[in-house]
Amino acid sequence: MKEYTLIVKGKRIPVTYEVYKAYYQEYEHERYLTNKAAKHEHSLEQFIEAGISIEFICLDSLTPVEDEVLKTEQFLYLYRCLDKLNAEEQQIIYGIFFEEKTEKQVAGFNLYKRL
Repeated sequence: MKEYTLIVKGKRIPVTYEVYKAYYQEYEHERYLTNKAAKHEHSLEQFIEAGISIEFICLDSLTPVEDEVLKTEQFLYLYRCLDKLNAEEQQIIYGIFFEEKTEKQVAGFNLYKRL
């Protein structure tokens, strides 16, 4: 019968096959993830050699906070304006702009609703 051992703090410790197998499965998985992550890591030196500005990458990958604030304010203003419309007008706006219906589809729905 084969004896399975693991090295813990410099000493060989006998373990069962199940423990040995689980340890090495986890070890191999960790090694796989480390190798996979290494393929996606980039250094500043690599970008400089390629002639890519790190500032460009940072700006390109992030949405400026000011843009997000303006977008939020525009949505709040839009909803305040929509609240001032009557129910039929709101349905028309929601249908065309939010549900992407055609004007004909919205008109048909409103005509059907009146009947």
